Amino acid sequence: MSSLVESIIQLTKRVVTKNSFLRNLVVLDQLETRGKLVGTDANGNKYYEDNNDAVITGRRRWVDYSAGFAYDASQVPPEWHSWLHHMSDIPGHKVSPPKFQTPHRQNLTGTPDSYHPRDVYRKTLEPPTPSGSVWNPQE
Repeated sequence: MSSLVESIIQLTKRVVTKNSFLRNLVVLDQLETRGKLVGTDANGNKYYEDNNDAVITGRRRWVDYSAGFAYDASQVPPEWHSWLHHMSDIPGHKVSPPKFQTPHRQNLTGTPDSYHPRDVYRKTLEPPTPSGSVWNPQE
């Protein structure tokens, strides 16, 4: 049974390569890979635009994440987010962020690098002692 599972995994690794038809179908939700490469960001994500059907359906813009199947929408910087959602026609690599803006980071929730307050996971050996007296209904 395990050899069958291993062979399926090996076959999947061969079939689902970086630019394969199956990967484009699953990850990019599209059957075709047409479109013009508009630019890339600091994370290595590639941004595409297809203007062929602009009269009927409007322009289509999408991102090909560099992380493969481990992608998250928070990996898109704000400059590219505005371009992807048609808020701006200026691609993200041509936009300079304001001086006060910190560098973009993806959402780290659920990862080992996520924020944990200092005292949340503190383990104590003794149970907390109550202060004062406890109310007793019999008294």
